[in-house]
Amino acid sequence: MCRLASSPGVAALLFVLLLPLAARANPVEAFGFGARAQGMASAVTAVVNDSTANFYNPAGLAMTDALTIDVGYFFNRLDLRFNGRGQGVDNNSGIQAGILIPGRFGPVRWAFGIAVFLPDRRLSRVRALPQFQPRWVLYDNRTQRIFLTTNIAIRPLKWLSIGGGVTFLTNTSGGVNIAGRIAFPNPTPSQLLTEVDVSLGTLRYPSVGIVVHPIPQLYIGVAYRGEVKLKLDLRATVNGFLTDTAGFKTKIPGSFRLDSVNANLFSPHQVAFGVGWRPIPRLLWTVDVTWLNWSRYPASTADVEVSLNVAGLGDGLLPPKVTVLPPRFHDIVTVRTGLEYELRVNRYIDLLFRAGYAYEPTPAPVQNGDTNYVDNEKHQITLGLGIDINNFSTIMTKPMSFDIAFQLYQLVSRDHRKVDPTDIVGDYRSSGRMYTFSISGSFRF
Repeated sequence: MCRLASSPGVAALLFVLLLPLAARANPVEAFGFGARAQGMASAVTAVVNDSTANFYNPAGLAMTDALTIDVGYFFNRLDLRFNGRGQGVDNNSGIQAGILIPGRFGPVRWAFGIAVFLPDRRLSRVRALPQFQPRWVLYDNRTQRIFLTTNIAIRPLKWLSIGGGVTFLTNTSGGVNIAGRIAFPNPTPSQLLTEVDVSLGTLRYPSVGIVVHPIPQLYIGVAYRGEVKLKLDLRATVNGFLTDTAGFKTKIPGSFRLDSVNANLFSPHQVAFGVGWRPIPRLLWTVDVTWLNWSRYPASTADVEVSLNVAGLGDGLLPPKVTVLPPRFHDIVTVRTGLEYELRVNRYIDLLFRAGYAYEPTPAPVQNGDTNYVDNEKHQITLGLGIDINNFSTIMTKPMSFDIAFQLYQLVSRDHRKVDPTDIVGDYRSSGRMYTFSISGSFRF
């Protein structure tokens, strides 16, 4: 507990709001996971067979018999604009890593995996903006999370693999409790005790998948990831006495309470269907089609309840309650495709050239009313390069891989024209680009 002499409620509430801003986090949901997959526009639901299967399709963990350790680094730059002016949306960076541990129960293969994105600045971020304030709603808090997932898979038949597990995301909640006396009209002699309580917890959601490999040239995969909602719950309470400044002879009891609930992050139910095809042994072509249940997206603005109880003062001192409007998002289907071509340089070195394309429509409607939840449709182009080093040593008899990937997201410009000509924000255009770069190493034993 700490003793504050002036404006304690404001200071404490700002402390709760800003404390989580000291940490940066995971862009996995928005930009993919692992340099190999990112180089193929993340179209790997049917063919993933390293630790990134923890994210894309847990069944892929059992598609290899090699103990695998993956580690890499990811960075992105977001150039998102309103009316041609940058909005300062935060970049993301950090370490992405994973491990895949295979085994056998008689003829049945199994595998256990863990994958994590370790941010290099933020652990979690919370932000509650008013609904009229324009913001890039899918790149504000959605990418600001630490990410951890763990899964297990079995391969009961040579052509069939099944897997599932749980993903963990960080969440923040907190409150402020203030008690004491407030002097009026001169607040200097006020004496208040302030207690701040902030907790960093976790939420969990499931993921399951299946991979079918009926013939050597064909892979078919289906994966499901569950919905997750992270709510920011903040509360502030003040209990005490309103007194005069002349010896505190007058004491008027009173209380104030503020409760704020905000949908701080939302990730929808999603089902991905993927196909991988090898027309020739060294060429892989993949296609993914994913349905995302964005119609359940909750309003990402604070729903605030305020109450004031002071003898002799009415509720007229409080601002009117703001009605939170529905965001009116809709479901979308994304399409991704990727290519990987393997070139044998010599008995020790293989080069893998990768490219990909994805189209992602926006779930957000044109913002022509009182809300400004902005998003645009996107075209994504990716390039990647991998190097497999074979016969590295007698200990590492399996290939050791190093991969890099570059992704460009081009956002289609969008005009938001307000129905109300007196709207506080007015008409504007949203546009932009996003760039990502990742590098990773994969070690198999």
